[in-house]
Amino acid sequence: AIGVFGQGTGEQAKNTWGKGEDIHVIAKHDKGVGGNLLSWMMTLRSARPNKDWYFFGDGAAYVVTGNLRALAAQFNPKKPWLLGQIIEQRDGLKYPNLQSGMLVSSSLVEALAQVAAKMSRGTGFDEKKLGSLMMSTAASGMVHKPFFLPTTAPHTGWGNAEPMCVVTIPTTLHLTELKDKNRKVESDSQFKVVDYFVKKVLANDPSRHI
Repeated sequence: AIGVFGQGTGEQAKNTWGKGEDIHVIAKHDKGVGGNLLSWMMTLRSARPNKDWYFFGDGAAYVVTGNLRALAAQFNPKKPWLLGQIIEQRDGLKYPNLQSGMLVSSSLVEALAQVAAKMSRGTGFDEKKLGSLMMSTAASGMVHKPFFLPTTAPHTGWGNAEPMCVVTIPTTLHLTELKDKNRKVESDSQFKVVDYFVKKVLANDPSRHI
């Protein structure tokens, strides 16, 4: 199951990488009770029940779904897994970077459902709280995958790199200063450029990582 939130209605995703995919779009103001990450995750769980894997991504993310499925096939969904770009703070806290998306097993989603059921209305729950919870209960299940935000080559070099799963659309800072109509035009254009690059350019490159 794929959940996308942010940047309006997710039309860019549906018109590019999401064609033919079962995508559940959640606007920022629809992220559930309290408008936090956990309630949003539970919204997707309710909309797409009984799935082995759930992908949660920002509206600015371009997802290579074939690679995402191939990655999921390497792990047992009956165990608590959280795969994505994991950020580590100086104090040792690790948490997922939601902007680049995260792939979560059904086992972990069901465990989080129990947490959500006990949480009082309006309680905040962001990526850092999710990371803290994972570190205290299932630290080994939080796995860093550098190609959830492929902006630079990995330390091992492109030759040994894992296939990219998520490309973050390089949204320019001035987009926030544009009117809604103009912001949509520029955002749509950026998605189309990345879509062409992934499907047309990299698809014909024998050394590709898509």
